[in-house]
Amino acid sequence: MKEMPQIIEITGISGDYSNEYVVSFAYLETGGTDKVAETFRKYPIKKYGERFPSDIFDNVVTDQNREAVSRLDQIADTANTKFTDSSKFTELEFKIMTNEVYVLVNGNKDRIWYPEVE
Repeated sequence: MKEMPQIIEITGISGDYSNEYVVSFAYLETGGTDKVAETFRKYPIKKYGERFPSDIFDNVVTDQNREAVSRLDQIADTANTKFTDSSKFTELEFKIMTNEVYVLVNGNKDRIWYPEVE
């Protein structure tokens, strides 16, 4: 079994999980919500356990991160339904969601992806 990569001590979440969202929020800056929707259709967000299967990685879900992992999985479900159609969401809604992902992974509300939202 492999160790979980880049565990953030304060949250118990792998910092690597943020990479599920990197492409989509980069496209927001260059192509707006249409490009974000296209990206989510082509590259659906994996749930935490899909990104880190428990048959490959040790301690994927722990007592420390269980609640955050559950919320990250809910966000992935929302992203894979709502954010695949640009008529169903606004740029602000997308930014709020990605900020929540950042805080759940990193536990740091002072450094988020879209500071203008807070």
